[in-house]
Amino acid sequence: NLRQNRQSCRTAEPVCFFTGRPENMFILPRVQQNHFFFPEEFLYFRRLAGPLQTICSVRESASEIHIFTRSLAHTAACPCCDQISASLHATYHRRIQTLPLRRKYTCLRMTAYKFDCVNPRCPQKVFMESLFPADRWQVRSRQLTALILALSAFLKDEGASRVLAACGARVSNDTVRRVIRQAAPGLCPPVFPGRTLRLTSPARLERYSRRVIHAIWSYLRRDSLSQPLVSFFYQKLAPGFRR
Repeated sequence: NLRQNRQSCRTAEPVCFFTGRPENMFILPRVQQNHFFFPEEFLYFRRLAGPLQTICSVRESASEIHIFTRSLAHTAACPCCDQISASLHATYHRRIQTLPLRRKYTCLRMTAYKFDCVNPRCPQKVFMESLFPADRWQVRSRQLTALILALSAFLKDEGASRVLAACGARVSNDTVRRVIRQAAPGLCPPVFPGRTLRLTSPARLERYSRRVIHAIWSYLRRDSLSQPLVSFFYQKLAPGFRR
């Protein structure tokens, strides 16, 4: 592993590697020390990936962070008949955008499994393992969706998209509008009339983006998960988004 890491340091793209545990972290040369991760951040990666995922490696470039994970589940429940199955069918890979870290696009590159349903009467023959960050066929994590909903309480679609872009997330204004339409009425936070807050200056954009980053780190550091995620982000963003 050390020889492979030394060879990767000669590549043009700066990369930071983990080998499964924080104490096995490989520190890059002095030229690339800005891509060093602390053990505390490794625990944040675990929280983003979920309890049934193990962190294999983390790669960081100038504008992106890719977290490679592997599933630890050996069984899964069929979504159609709830029958527990341990019959492995295949391995598949998912790419899920999650909360931005270090003002960079952060992506979960997850390796999960497909299982065969052992119930002969079930119409679902093959099903995918359910993952913690997102539902099936979703390319955006639940944490990022909650952050979008909280931002939509204060900003319009284009303003929320610009603030997220300043933080590192890649979310268009059409995506913000679609998330609002798909959200359940009881899930949305209280919305200000018309959502009329506008980004009239780069200073205001910087202030809003700093508030969003503070809310993200507050979420990653918290111990209690009893509070709904949307209301948590809403309460963290409210002091910095008032008129």
